Amino acid sequence: MEFVVLGGVEARVGGRRVDLHARQRGVLAILLVEAGRRVTVDDLVDRLWDGAPPRASRETIYTYLSRLRHLLGGVPIVRTGGGYVLDIEPTAVDMHRFQYLVSEARAADDAGASIGLWNRALALWRGEPFKDLDLPWLNGVRDTLVNQHLSAFLDRNDLWLRHGDHDRLLPELATAAAAHPLNERLAGQLMLALYRSGRQADALAHYTRLRQRLVEQLGCDPSPALQHLHRRLLGADSSLAPPDEAMSPQMLSSGTHEVPANLPLDPPGFVGRRNEMDLLDRLLSVQAPVVAVSGSGGVGKTTLAVHWAHQNRDAFPDGQLYLDLRGFDPASPALDPSQALQALLELLGVPAERIPTSVEARMGHYRSRLAGKRVLVLLDNARDAAQVRPLLPSRSGSMAVVTSRSTLTGLIVAEGARPVSLDVLDEDEARQLLAARLGAGRLSSEPRAVTEILAACAGLPLALAIAAARAATSPGFPLLAIARDLADTPRQLDTLATQDLTTDIRAVFSASYQALRPQTARLFRILGLCPGPDISLDAAACMAAMPVERVARLCAELAEARLLAESVPGRYTLPDLARSYAGELARSVDSEPELHAVRARMIGYYTSIGHGAAPQHSVMAVTGTGSATHPLRCGQ
Repeated sequence: MEFVVLGGVEARVGGRRVDLHARQRGVLAILLVEAGRRVTVDDLVDRLWDGAPPRASRETIYTYLSRLRHLLGGVPIVRTGGGYVLDIEPTAVDMHRFQYLVSEARAADDAGASIGLWNRALALWRGEPFKDLDLPWLNGVRDTLVNQHLSAFLDRNDLWLRHGDHDRLLPELATAAAAHPLNERLAGQLMLALYRSGRQADALAHYTRLRQRLVEQLGCDPSPALQHLHRRLLGADSSLAPPDEAMSPQMLSSGTHEVPANLPLDPPGFVGRRNEMDLLDRLLSVQAPVVAVSGSGGVGKTTLAVHWAHQNRDAFPDGQLYLDLRGFDPASPALDPSQALQALLELLGVPAERIPTSVEARMGHYRSRLAGKRVLVLLDNARDAAQVRPLLPSRSGSMAVVTSRSTLTGLIVAEGARPVSLDVLDEDEARQLLAARLGAGRLSSEPRAVTEILAACAGLPLALAIAAARAATSPGFPLLAIARDLADTPRQLDTLATQDLTTDIRAVFSASYQALRPQTARLFRILGLCPGPDISLDAAACMAAMPVERVARLCAELAEARLLAESVPGRYTLPDLARSYAGELARSVDSEPELHAVRARMIGYYTSIGHGAAPQHSVMAVTGTGSATHPLRCGQ
């Protein structure tokens, strides 16, 4: 269990956030501030409603506490002496951990250890404390914490400056000075860092701007200490030079923000993908700055990228960043570039309040942080090139691996991204996946059922994983029963349904489908009615009653979305499960007369082909319910 208040108030169980409504978060926040100490019911009522409680407020408090106990599982909320105690170690809460680390940093004798403690404390901040709650009592706690944070930041800076680390500090100092334009101690730190970096004029100009603000807004001059520093800068005082003996690299590394490494767990039982792993290794060896891994939903893009990242952690000693861009997330909106940059900067140790507001400034700060470093940036589930482009590191040794259902042609053309296309598993790899999850013995006991499961899942790793999960959770359940469910076309998608939208087959296909334009979506549904393994461009045009040229463009869009594959020029393949989903959509979205017309055009097209009677762009098509036929041009 983990509790955070330095940002939004959250409780996390096993890394997953517990869903709490505002009043529950308010009660939890009060208990977290007082972790390990008793809070009376009267105090809870007063702090939650600020002296204007509703009728039956005490009963409401009891209800909130009861629900919190249920939601937080084993975390004890103990009733004692007319109040309640959240009986946890205070350092399980990030605000108390921050205060503890600050106290330890101030008491440390060793400079390297002290800097390490300072940075661990500052890295806990994700944003404004209790930012999603507006309670007067919490607002007072928030103000205290913000002041403590700024004080810790300034104390850490003084230590870094004493040991000559001004270059490392400059970006953070400039950002912080813009956020606190009247803070004289911060201004002095920035002036000294600028001077030591050979920017005496900038240091003096900053003093002049600060003095003007103080005179205009407060009617006073800078403090004597800052005026004294100004005079020393003017006179190029030799005592302001960096110390002769700066901190050693070991001390600096212990004092910097911990190397970011937030990759998801290495997927267990990874099988196959040898060619793609080898290609990624070759791209790493030639220092390709951007790699675009594309494939259909459920084909295993994230699994491949995360596994490869774990295998090559040593190639990126300065960190491995992972961010889910939610481009095709069925449950959450996609991250915009500004949100994504904020998340990446926070992973790099930049406190939320010192992150610039504009996308351009955030992008510059992000690339400056990565400059000269070897960092892997894994951008997962990207929607398109526009979402990814601002997140790419500068070409300085870092590498971005982007996964997407789109082929990201824009990145390949403009940014020189190297494409890695992911297809379904072949039969041997699919069998290995099942064996890794179910054991070779269970597969060998029902070879026919395994063959049928492999055929129904058509090499799609997600489908195979769901089928294996059904079998694993019911070890006495015969595989043949699962195989028969999968072979039953009307029930196929139901058999592969799960409660988790990120792994439910329908939800995975839906996320791609919802991103299509209406005409493209209609063509996708129409192609779901085609019974064969593939379809020609002419046949698709006749079924859709659209010109061949327009259908070619729509097919290209479906291929870009990885819902369709061009097996050979002019012929397209719809994967079996995608065809099932498309056909299901057609029956639920399109009217029966429209579906009848599509089937009639399809029958007419293939009848004419069978008789060798179809001119290049004209076919004999059945129309209406009678037996009469007449020529139908594609697009009619």
